[in-house]
Order: sequence, then C-alpha cells, then structure tokens
Amino acid sequence: MKVRLLAMLIALALTSVAKPCSTFVLRSGNQIVFGRNYDYSVGYGIVFQNQRNLGKRAFFSAPGTLSWVSRYASLTCVQFGKEQPTDGMNEAGLVVALMMLNATRYPAPDPRPEIGCLAWIQYQLDNCRTVEEVIQTDARVRIGGLNPAPLHFLVCDALGDVAVIEFLDGRVVVHRGDSLPVPALTNSTYEDSVNYLQQHEGFGGALPIPQSPQSLDRFVRLADRLRQYDPQIPAPLVDYAFSTLDSVAQGSFTRWTIVYDVGARAVYFKTREGPTVKSVQFTALDFECTATPKLLDIDYQCSGDVSRSFENYTSAANRELIVKTYRELDWHIADATLNALAAFPDSLRCNRRYVMRRPREKTYR
Repeated sequence: MKVRLLAMLIALALTSVAKPCSTFVLRSGNQIVFGRNYDYSVGYGIVFQNQRNLGKRAFFSAPGTLSWVSRYASLTCVQFGKEQPTDGMNEAGLVVALMMLNATRYPAPDPRPEIGCLAWIQYQLDNCRTVEEVIQTDARVRIGGLNPAPLHFLVCDALGDVAVIEFLDGRVVVHRGDSLPVPALTNSTYEDSVNYLQQHEGFGGALPIPQSPQSLDRFVRLADRLRQYDPQIPAPLVDYAFSTLDSVAQGSFTRWTIVYDVGARAVYFKTREGPTVKSVQFTALDFECTATPKLLDIDYQCSGDVSRSFENYTSAANRELIVKTYRELDWHIADATLNALAAFPDSLRCNRRYVMRRPREKTYR
C-alpha cells in the first residue's frame, strides 16, 4: 500500500504544475549533443552516479514481477529520489529525457509487468544501448501504476539515432527516421508540433517565427535554431546547444539547463541557483557495482569540470532531496512513506557473478 501511495504521489507532484520543458538533438559531423531545459516550480536536484552490474527490481511493481541487472552505468538528474530520474545518459551514449504531455494515455493493464513512469527512464538507461533497443522494451514492460504522470520522451543514442516515444490512446507511438523531420520535442504531440511548424517561414508557411512560451511556439523556435546551425562557422556545438536552450528558456521557471555530449560521454549543466556551466566526465568515475556510488548537488557552486567533486551516496542525502522537493510542493508526506522511497536504493545489491559481454560500440568523438 505504501509503494502504491508513493507512485501516486510522484505522479501528482509531476502534474501539479505546468512543466514546459524543451529538448532537442543536434549533430555536426561526428559530434552529437542532446539539449534539455527542465522547467518546473521546484529546482532541487542531484546528479546521481548509477553503477553497472547492480541487481535491480521495479519499485512500483508487485514483488517479483520485474527485475534485472544493470548492463550499463549512467548519470541521471533526479528530484524524486534515486532510481526515479527525469533524464540521464548511460555509458553507451543513450540519452533519455521526459516532458509533460497532457494527451498521454498509457496502455491498459495486460500481462506485461508495469513500471513507474520515472523508473522507466532508469530501466532504459540500465538495459539499452540503442534507440532500437529502447523501442523493443515495449514488448516486455509497460508504464503503469496509480495514475502515472502523462509524459512523452525524447531518446538519442551514440549512432545518431533519435526517436520521440509517446503513449496515445493506449498504444505506443514512435516517431523516428523519416517520421522525425525535426529532432526536438516540447509539450505537444509530435504530430501536432510538425503540423504547426509547417505554417511558418522557412518550413513551408508564411507565419513569422513565434516568440511566445507556448509549447508549439517553442518547438518552432527550436526547429529554426537547428535549421540555422552552420557547421562551417567554427563555434563549439555545446555552446550552440546552450544558446539554443536559452532561446526557449522560461525565466526563473527554467531550473536546469543540460547538454549531453554523447560522443565524449560528458554532461554539461547549469541551474537557476548555480548559473555557471559545470561538466562531468564519465571517464573520471568508477561505475563498478563494487565501488561506492557518488552524487553531486545539481546546484553545486562551481564551474568547469566537477567530476572530482562528487560525494559518497547516502540514503540520508537521498531522503533530504525527497523531503525538500515535496516540502517545496507543499505536500505533507508521512515519514514512513518518505523513508521507504529514500531507502529503496539500499536494497539493490551488486551482482558480482554477472558478466556483461560488451558489444563493440560505434561511437562518435
């Protein structure tokens, strides 16, 4: 009962205020960056290091219905507790990020085991190397629980494959390849976004590029920025990604601005409370499950490479994050309920006998 209540609380917290987030993927030659603005009423967050070869289970599913061993390590950005990320990248170069979509209708219960809408992101980062593998997981698991938050997702991998994954009218809808003319996503269905884009200058229509904060208008601005990028002008792609995110920022409502450099396996970020750009390099962290996992306050007051500034993970730090988030949302949660969510990562165990056979991966640098 406690677990089901937590699932409902996370869903309610996510939907309690508008979340006009914006995401895109930009590629220049062999470099790929994934940009994301996280717009929300609460800014507290932690960057968590997630270990490979860790035995896991779905927190919001019935005991024994869904378990796995994490094939890939990852870095995730989190507000609602470790294992419940809003976005992240794994060591294979897969990036997954959520955005709110009110039109979302998840599948009805069926024989597939269910997983929470945030844990779904961690599941993909733990298990998948490519966009294709993410899409194939729909045959094995489904997002479910008590009123999961209405979300859709932008996904990118190290081979440059990009997909929008939506759940409409109870079925999964994927836009990819030819059905994904613009690798961007805001808070409208992708089909509606592209139809609206085609009414504007440079995309087949006559309307000027709009400047409002509305979802469809932000999508048009992102598409225009991606169209304007000139690889012949020597400007760092990460810098262009940040300026693109600034162009669709929502003032103080934009809490986190994140750029994932997929080929370099690096994460760049700034926040409202920590406005200087920081970076984390995967190569600087020990991701084996025998090592102590690490964490970093997303508002860390520094700039430059902060890979060596991570601190050891504790359930107390995880609980403090959860309490701060719900307190800011003015949700009054029983201590026992908060403790269950905070302590959940401590129940996951290193699987030393698990040998991951790493495929040779094609990456871009």
